[in-house]
Amino acid sequence: MRAKYFLFLLGWLFLAPLAANAQTFDGARAYRTTNQAIPNNTATAVGWTAESYDTTLVYHSLVSNITRMTVSATGYYRLTANVYFEANGTGIRGIQIRRNGTDIVGYCTWEPESATDIQIQQCQAEWFEGSPTSYYEVFVYQNSGV
Repeated sequence: MRAKYFLFLLGWLFLAPLAANAQTFDGARAYRTTNQAIPNNTATAVGWTAESYDTTLVYHSLVSNITRMTVSATGYYRLTANVYFEANGTGIRGIQIRRNGTDIVGYCTWEPESATDIQIQQCQAEWFEGSPTSYYEVFVYQNSGV
């Protein structure tokens, strides 16, 4: 089974206002340019191979730890992952958003609706991050047997 396309957004960090009621955006958008094989019954971290933007150039690296988004400051964050799974009518699919490789901060599962249609799902997590060195990853899962 392959997850066909990915979209991984980390953003909406609202820092202390610069002026009354002002907010600033800080974030990154990474995605895959190719399919990634997802082994049966194994949660697999997604490797992000391209970026649309990285406002601070520290959230994501295309060279090392390409599965990670690292927060750059204390603040509020929202991470959204859109996953497209290859058509298959059996098993379940899942998305996990993990902090520092282990803590699950977002989790979504579903059963395929059709054996012939691509499966598209979105999973989100929102949190306050007090440690500006934490990193976040998106793990995907399938147990269709292939």
